[in-house]
Amino acid sequence: MKKVSEISQNIESTTVSQCSQIKPYLTTLSSSKAAWNGIVVEHNVDSAIDAHETIAPGHLVTVHYGNSATLEWTAEGRTKRAIFAPGDITINPFRNSVKPQWEERAEFILVAIEPQLITRIADESMPTGRIEMVMRFDVRDPLIEHIALALMSEVEQGGLTNRLYAESLANALAFHLVKNYSASPSHTQVYSGGLSPRQLQRAIDYINDHLDQTISLTDLANAVEVSSSHFARAFKQSTGIPPHKYLTQQRIMRAKNLLSNTNLPLTEISLELGFSSQGHFTTVFRQLTGVTPKSYRQAS
Repeated sequence: MKKVSEISQNIESTTVSQCSQIKPYLTTLSSSKAAWNGIVVEHNVDSAIDAHETIAPGHLVTVHYGNSATLEWTAEGRTKRAIFAPGDITINPFRNSVKPQWEERAEFILVAIEPQLITRIADESMPTGRIEMVMRFDVRDPLIEHIALALMSEVEQGGLTNRLYAESLANALAFHLVKNYSASPSHTQVYSGGLSPRQLQRAIDYINDHLDQTISLTDLANAVEVSSSHFARAFKQSTGIPPHKYLTQQRIMRAKNLLSNTNLPLTEISLELGFSSQGHFTTVFRQLTGVTPKSYRQAS
């Protein structure tokens, strides 16, 4: 196995956006425009064509999606074959070469994780400072499936306004992979303890000062000078809710104030609070309050 520091020296120029340069299949949806830190999520369609060799530009997790299809998978000198049902998963570590061959039309969610993200999670959670991801073929993992579907749902909605949520999911997925699909899964450590009162206040102040902007997990972690993965867990422990939910709650609280005390048009309020459109603002407002912004203003 290689030390994390050795891997880091070789991956500084590698990005999972390179997936688009090597894939032989059709991408129908992608998170690339959202520019999430450390991860790209795609919905892809592959046809029964000649087998194509792929060298993973990141850690690639695929979750089969749609009708069952037969996959022949050649890697490390061995060929495996299985019928993939919805939810079946493959994991192809960074720089591993595989040759997948679908015998029928196949749909799948591809989650491509930056090597740097896995390395950082390993540095924080594996005291030995060593990490080697393991290739897996045809596994079931409800947590990976849930995260992949949640990320794809964000892509379907545009992926531009809930970056904090997407990056929190990416960190959770990376930690799960390091813990369960690396060569030393039993040695991962989970650091407990919430944020200090000062750190929590700095995080809250940052959120309230940037409600009109796209806030990333890295932004918040840097504001309190901790790692992204530690911040997400510590913030939830301190507040009882994950940071993306707190951000949404604060935006809706500010919206209520603007609706009650100003005559600003809904479109302007939407932009001022970082929503992608008035329609998106209305949807989120109704989810949290049970009424539309217009109805709330009329009743105020």
